[in-house]
Amino acid sequence: MNDKNPNLLPSGLYDLLPPDARKESAAVTQLIAAFESFGYAQVTPPLIEFETSLLSGRGASLSAQTFRLMDPLSQRMLGVRADMTMQVARIASTRMNTAPRPLRLCYAGQILQIKPEALQNERQLTQAGIELIGTDSLNADVEVMMIAATALSSLGIEGISLDINLPGLLATLCPEAMTSPELQAKVRDAVSHRDTASIRKLPLKQASVVAELIETAGTPEKCLKVMEKLKLPEVTALRTVVERLATTVPGVSVTIDPLEYRGFDYHQGISFSLFAKGLRHELGRGGRYTVEKETATGFTIYVTHLLDLLPAQGAGKRILVPHSIAPAEAAKLRESGWVTLYAVSGTIAAEARSLSCTHYMDKGEVKAL
Repeated sequence: MNDKNPNLLPSGLYDLLPPDARKESAAVTQLIAAFESFGYAQVTPPLIEFETSLLSGRGASLSAQTFRLMDPLSQRMLGVRADMTMQVARIASTRMNTAPRPLRLCYAGQILQIKPEALQNERQLTQAGIELIGTDSLNADVEVMMIAATALSSLGIEGISLDINLPGLLATLCPEAMTSPELQAKVRDAVSHRDTASIRKLPLKQASVVAELIETAGTPEKCLKVMEKLKLPEVTALRTVVERLATTVPGVSVTIDPLEYRGFDYHQGISFSLFAKGLRHELGRGGRYTVEKETATGFTIYVTHLLDLLPAQGAGKRILVPHSIAPAEAAKLRESGWVTLYAVSGTIAAEARSLSCTHYMDKGEVKAL
C-alpha cells in the first residue's frame, strides 16, 4: 500500500466511471419505476443517523458493519448506514405510523460497510428495494419475490433464480447451540461448509435432521419431500409459495436451501436470495422480519453487482456544433434526440472524431463521420 499516493482510495471504495456510472443511474431509475408500478411509494432516509436510532432493535445486528463518527454539533455518536431496510422500517413505525396497512415503500441509495460481502471487494454499494409492512400473509411473501424477479427482468437480466431460505430454522433445530457461543460457531461453520460429518459428531439432539437438511438443498420437490418426512411445520407455507411462484414468475428458477443463514442478520421466516446466470455471488436478498411489533417482508437489490449484467447504455446520436449556432436550433436538435457538444477548436471534423461524435455541423449542414 502506497500511503504517499494522495489519490489512493480506501479499500472497497471506488470511482464509478463512464459508462458504468450511467448504467447504474439508469438501472436505479428503472427499478424505482418498476417498484412504483406495483404501488410502492419512494422514501429517502438520510445517509447518517444517530447511532442509538440506526442500531436499535433489529438494527443491532448490523453493528459490526457500521462506520461511526462523532457529530460536531450534538457531540453524539452517528452511524453511517450499512443497510437501508431498518431505516425504512423506522420511517414506517414513526413518521408513517398512522398510514394504512399494509404499507408499501421503496427506496434507493448508497450504503457503506466495514467489511465487503463474501466474494466481493466493494464496501460502498448502491441498494434499491421495497418493504411491505404490516402483514404476515403468505401473499406478501409471494408478492415481493415476484416483484424482485420482475424488476430484474425489466433490466434485461437473464437466468434469474430465487433461492428460498429459512434462516431462523437452524436456531429452532439447535437450541443447545444458542446458549453456547462455542457450539454455535461450530454449528454455523459446519452448515456454511455443508460438512454433514462434523454436524453428526456435535452434541445436538437433532444432528441427523440438520445433516439431512443440508444434503437436501436444491430443487423444491426434493427438499419439500424431505421436510415433509421430518414433519417440519414450515413445509406447508413453503409449498404454497413455490406453487404460487410457478404461476407468477414461470421463467424463474426456484431452489430451496432451508438452513442458509448468512446475510440474513435480522430476517425470520421465509427469506430468499437472488442470483443470475453468469454470476457466483448474489444480486440481492430479502425476506421476513419483525420491527416495532410489526411484521414485514421485502428485499434489496445490490445495483452495484448488476453492472456486468446490464446492457450498454447507448449514447445516442452525438453531434459537434459550432458555438455560433443559434440556441433555438441547438435546442431543436436535442429535442429530436441528438446529444449536442460545442466545438472549442478550429478543426471541427477532427474534434468531432476525437470526441466519438457520430456527426458534426459544418456551415449549417449536418455531416456524418
